[in-house]
Amino acid sequence: MTAKSLDAIGTVGGPRCCKRDSYLSVLTAVDFVKEHFGVEMEKTEIVCTFSAKNNQCLGKRCPFSK
Repeated sequence: MTAKSLDAIGTVGGPRCCKRDSYLSVLTAVDFVKEHFGVEMEKTEIVCTFSAKNNQCLGKRCPFSK
């Protein structure tokens, strides 16, 4: 699970962003739990509202950007 989360974070790349990395990890965990335990959880659309607070934000390259 950790390796899958780190892979998702590395695939997006860019400077650090705790929110983006957390969102990616949670979405990866939802897929992992379904695959390994048969428990399905709902994935809602995540839209980041913190970009203005992070000078290093990827902006439109971020999967959670508006």
